[in-house]
Amino acid sequence: MILAVVLGVIFSYNRKRGVDLEGDAPITREFLTANTLFYGFLFVGILLFWNWFNFQNPNFAAVGMDAQRQLEFSPATSKLSFPGS
Repeated sequence: MILAVVLGVIFSYNRKRGVDLEGDAPITREFLTANTLFYGFLFVGILLFWNWFNFQNPNFAAVGMDAQRQLEFSPATSKLSFPGS
């Protein structure tokens, strides 16, 4: 996934640069496509790397501490409860 985003940014930048070299032409379909691809790949890449670096953090938890507590089952009452409550 990371390789695809990096290659997408590189190739879309090359396409955008080629369109930008045409000068002060009016906005064309190629101009819109090149810019949409480039900035779309940048947006997705920022989100991807933001989450990827969060996953690398040893303190990362996908849910809050309240949801990480484990339930205990009491066979005598047939009820689930959190420890200490």
